[in-house]
Amino acid sequence: MKFMQTEKKQLLIYVIIAYGITYVMGLLMWYSYGKGLDLSAFPNAQMLYPAAGVMMAYLITKKGDKNLPTAFYIFFVALTAVLVVCTAASVLVPQNRDLMSMPYSQWAPIMNYVIIGGSVIFWILLLQSGKEKRRSYGLNSEHWNISIRMILLFIGLYLLRFVIACALSGQLSEFGKIMANPTTWIIFFTVLVNFFLSVVAFFGEEYGWRYYLQPLLQKNLD
Repeated sequence: MKFMQTEKKQLLIYVIIAYGITYVMGLLMWYSYGKGLDLSAFPNAQMLYPAAGVMMAYLITKKGDKNLPTAFYIFFVALTAVLVVCTAASVLVPQNRDLMSMPYSQWAPIMNYVIIGGSVIFWILLLQSGKEKRRSYGLNSEHWNISIRMILLFIGLYLLRFVIACALSGQLSEFGKIMANPTTWIIFFTVLVNFFLSVVAFFGEEYGWRYYLQPLLQKNLD
């Protein structure tokens, strides 16, 4: 099946942002690597490009759609632009210091604060957009029960692997000590909370690849 004219325009916008910005920033990454600078800012920003590409495509081609979550989309694109600027600044205006003999950019914590603050606003605007808009643009999951089951399955298999490893090494009692340690549970809940405070990064790739590009390519192969 061939793409419709609107789909072609959307795909072009998507490619320019998701791949074009990645290519341009890749030149800065190459320069940074040669200078021995900290590169951690690059992947933090790159994770948002795919979703930003989808949103820009829809903002440009679907202006008249009343179900378009405009405020949510504009915010996410703006957040992506801020992270791109921070990434470029980490190269053009580097503030690096050595941390355990490794280069560490002082822009890294700034980007973390931007991601955390952005994630909070992300949830607020997402909820404010309403069920209809979320449903129309793939922002409202209808299968939370399956997601929760998969998460619990992953945790179960991860712990099982650890139990087997301890048993085979004759240190099964160590597993009990780890599970009885309050620090273990603090770390667990910290990871859980951290997901909600860094959701924009995970969302960026899932929305860009899984929601938009994969179905479009599958449609073209039908």
